[in-house]
Amino acid sequence: MHWLLALPAVIIIAVLAAVYHFFYRRAFRAPRVDGADDFIQVRRCAGTPYLLENGMPYPGYFAQTDHPRLSLDGTWRFRVDREGRGEEEQWQKQRFTPEDSEAVAVPGCFNTAESPLRRYEGAVWYQRTFTLDEKMTASGRWLRLAFMGSFYQTDVWLNGIYLGRSEDGYLPFYFAVDRAARPRAENVLTVRVDNRVDYDSLPPKLYEGFHPGWHLFGGLHKSVFLEGCPPITCFKLRPEAAVVGETGLVQVRALFYRRNHTATPATVEVRLNLYDPAGDCCAAAAAPLVFAAGESVGAAMAELRLPDPLPWEADSPHLYTLSVEHPGEKAAVTFGFRSVSVEGTKIKINGRPVFLKGISRHEENRTDGLAMTEAASRRELEMIREMGANYVRLAHYPHHTSTLDCCDRIGLYAWEEIPLYQAGGGIVKYIGSKSIYDRQVKSLRRWPELIALAASQLQRPNLLLKARAALLKMVERDANHPSIVFWGIGNENWTVSPAGEKALRWLKEELLQFDRTRPVAYAAFTFPVITVAFERSFNVADVIAVNEYFGWYYGRPGQEKKFIECLHRRYPGKPILVSETGADCVYGSHTDRWPPPWGHTEEYQEYLLQTKWRNFSAKPYFAGWSPWIFKDFYCPEYLEDNPVPYYNLKGLLDYRYRKKKSFYLLQSIYRGDAPDREC
Repeated sequence: MHWLLALPAVIIIAVLAAVYHFFYRRAFRAPRVDGADDFIQVRRCAGTPYLLENGMPYPGYFAQTDHPRLSLDGTWRFRVDREGRGEEEQWQKQRFTPEDSEAVAVPGCFNTAESPLRRYEGAVWYQRTFTLDEKMTASGRWLRLAFMGSFYQTDVWLNGIYLGRSEDGYLPFYFAVDRAARPRAENVLTVRVDNRVDYDSLPPKLYEGFHPGWHLFGGLHKSVFLEGCPPITCFKLRPEAAVVGETGLVQVRALFYRRNHTATPATVEVRLNLYDPAGDCCAAAAAPLVFAAGESVGAAMAELRLPDPLPWEADSPHLYTLSVEHPGEKAAVTFGFRSVSVEGTKIKINGRPVFLKGISRHEENRTDGLAMTEAASRRELEMIREMGANYVRLAHYPHHTSTLDCCDRIGLYAWEEIPLYQAGGGIVKYIGSKSIYDRQVKSLRRWPELIALAASQLQRPNLLLKARAALLKMVERDANHPSIVFWGIGNENWTVSPAGEKALRWLKEELLQFDRTRPVAYAAFTFPVITVAFERSFNVADVIAVNEYFGWYYGRPGQEKKFIECLHRRYPGKPILVSETGADCVYGSHTDRWPPPWGHTEEYQEYLLQTKWRNFSAKPYFAGWSPWIFKDFYCPEYLEDNPVPYYNLKGLLDYRYRKKKSFYLLQSIYRGDAPDREC
């Protein structure tokens, strides 16, 4: 009989052991990289890494070039492919007409909050015609077709010729089209965009019916243009600036691509000019650009020196310009003399401790979605600066280059991240989902499937390869922006296991090939008790960053104090950032009770943030925060029974830009009406 009593315990132990080995100790296998099936390939020239995508080097961001451009923004023809039969029916080879399509604007999103297609998930098609100007191909120029952003899976045809596919919803992608384009004739550009995500996409699907924590605005949401590139084209210009004593040193690495004539060696003289913030040339150098026989990529290196450089930092965002010139091309980038380091529990900018007074921000609005204008983005960033903030977390994907340009100009430190979002967290999202679909199908029968996916999703080779590609493309595009002080490698993934830790470490090591001048960050889920004990991302990231919601999703206001103390005891040698915190509230909803009860009132949101600030700011290891979020945003994860249907309401402003009480609370803290904490 004793064995009968012991049997349940044996079964429980066996089940727990199986779950432990499958769910926790599961081995991590890094995916094979740089093969023909990879989304990008890493190559090197003169020791400098660069990316290949679609058969050519992936270009960084240039503030200026003299390349002639043909803008393809404006009116396009648009068709919805509800049955998914467009390619089978050869739409890519047909001319769209007013009878079978409608006129839409590009940049634009087809499923904005005000669109009749706001719930649509599937394929849509775009088409427009253009005629090439002779200057585009003069002097041996070749043609590069640029898409600055399209969500999500994007297939492109020019004159019926298939160019390729992008599976990155937020970063630019390019095709060489000099062989497909027709000079001095009408050209037809056709694009198929599908906004559906899957288990390997960024962001990844977590289960059937899943919606992430923001709306997936689909379509050609950024500019499209053709560029006439010279026979030798600079695609990477990287100034690495440092101050030694009173002298500024700029190590310049410039990489160039020659599209044709690669059989023979070649040497070209390159001129580098450095301009100070006033626009005066303060240093110059000439460097040889050498192409080896058979090589299409060449490098030019130089060191520039200047006396008494002006630093870039929040209160004095001085920008320098570096130009590169050679016969046939002139291009320029901006940068700053700015260092960022983590020393113990301090984050230092230019060698001095800095406290990050921030806010998180999505790049979207009600009418335009991801296609919000540069003026609208600039308005938001200036309001953030007006609030007294010196820091913004750009969530949860790379934002437009104009956003980063604005941060550079007005002095906002930035965290930029890739949309590796909640991979493996399906079981947690499923249990707490707000979705009507999930309310209807929620069942214990799905738990084994979700648990298995939690154990494996962050190890899926295609997901990791896409995350690597997005990470390296983001760094290549944006590394010259002095405002970026953190590279974010993910948000709230299942990283409570050794395999999750190894996946993040692999991504970090891939990133460090391209940039070692910034800390690497990761925003971790907070589960009471579990996070401190089991979260493994803190072993990888250079800072501890937590998304905590004590007093809203769990617990009570004030319990975050013990949480952050436990976290510091576990990781005493790193600074702690609160990457998200907050509560939903409806603009104009009030209560007279104090302390205010839990609810969607302005007073409760204000009380929650005030309590958290008081508890966090007393800790010397607390290095900054970015409460969630700048303004309310459209999010179909929230339903019609939400106080404002379909909106996440944690903003300091509502979607009409009306300021809630919490805006003024943070403004008083950040501007110093409530004293700044000591660093």
